[in-house]
Amino acid sequence: MLRKITVAFDLDGTLIAVDSAQVWLDLLVEQNISGAKKAHQVCSQIMQSYGAGTMDMAEYMPAWLQPLNGFDLEQIQPLVKAFIEQVVTGTVYSQGIRKLRWHQQQGHEIVIISASPSLIVRPIAQLLGIENSIGIEVKMQNNTITQLAIPPFSFKQGKVTAIEQWLAALPSTQLDYAYSDSINDLPLLKLAQQGFCVNPDAKLQLCAKDNAWLTYQWHKTE
Repeated sequence: MLRKITVAFDLDGTLIAVDSAQVWLDLLVEQNISGAKKAHQVCSQIMQSYGAGTMDMAEYMPAWLQPLNGFDLEQIQPLVKAFIEQVVTGTVYSQGIRKLRWHQQQGHEIVIISASPSLIVRPIAQLLGIENSIGIEVKMQNNTITQLAIPPFSFKQGKVTAIEQWLAALPSTQLDYAYSDSINDLPLLKLAQQGFCVNPDAKLQLCAKDNAWLTYQWHKTE
């Protein structure tokens, strides 16, 4: 049996024009969910170090989860539905969709991998027509959301760990292509046989030149 070509896409800033975790908090604030304003404030402060590559995900996740603590999964489904329909759908990069479809047409094995929580990564991947997705997993207790995230996080070097586990389950020995916008995904791009930089930040743009990675400028769905 021939080995399938494997492809990993980052999500936020790569396939959609927003940070899904942050705009989720925007929605919770709009819906007057208890604790959402405080969570938004704390998470926004922590996010200021994201571009520098020094963000502490272990600090971010408990703050992000605080407004959902104690909810069961069925309770948040209306919020997830509103999030997808009202917030995410209009932020999709049209070129990103075309690239996803091209890889699908070639029969490639695709995964969307994100440092956002899987609670929202999974439905966004479904919106984009992708079955496989990886996000930061949340500890559940009797189907109830807690404030605890499960390490290792799919962030920075953690994305390499997650992709290696995904490859082992296929099975496969290498990641062929990876797409990302962020310097935080440098380990992921270096893992791939070929990296692609989408709307790269300044630091990643320099790395793209050093590694001869192709650069794309993608835009929201027209």
